[in-house]
Amino acid sequence: FISRDVTGDSTKLRLSDAVQATYAVLRRSPNLQWVHTHSAGADRPIYGELRARGVSVTTSSGANAEVVALAALAGVLALATLLPQLMLAQREQRWAPHIQAQAQGQPLPADLAGQTVVLVGWGPIARTLGRNLNEWLWTSAMAAPYSQHYLPEMTSTPLAGLLERHVD
Repeated sequence: FISRDVTGDSTKLRLSDAVQATYAVLRRSPNLQWVHTHSAGADRPIYGELRARGVSVTTSSGANAEVVALAALAGVLALATLLPQLMLAQREQRWAPHIQAQAQGQPLPADLAGQTVVLVGWGPIARTLGRNLNEWLWTSAMAAPYSQHYLPEMTSTPLAGLLERHVD
């Protein structure tokens, strides 16, 4: 198991001493059959080397999909309700109701119910977010190169078609 304790803040291009030492051990292990990594991706060059030797490489894709999907939803809700602008007004100790913004020519935030959310891709995070969005408020549409794992209540549409319909 390649844990976060080993990879730390290293990247694909900048390897820490701990990562280099771990990779050296992996390369010197002729009977190695399986390596599992904490990350969702396995695109570091070492994993390609290991696969070429017949080593099974697995990832933790989806392990924290629920938390990340909820964080994405929190971001959408914050933007849709003008929370960043309201927080700025609070820091500046001024009253800034939405109706005041409308009087100054800024549109009020659209009601969220009935909106369409476009999810580009269909990995564990998007699937979790799509499932939750459909349960809560919105219609979700997925834009991905394949659709074999879509939820029955979702539509699968080419991204260009979604953009034509939903982007002003």
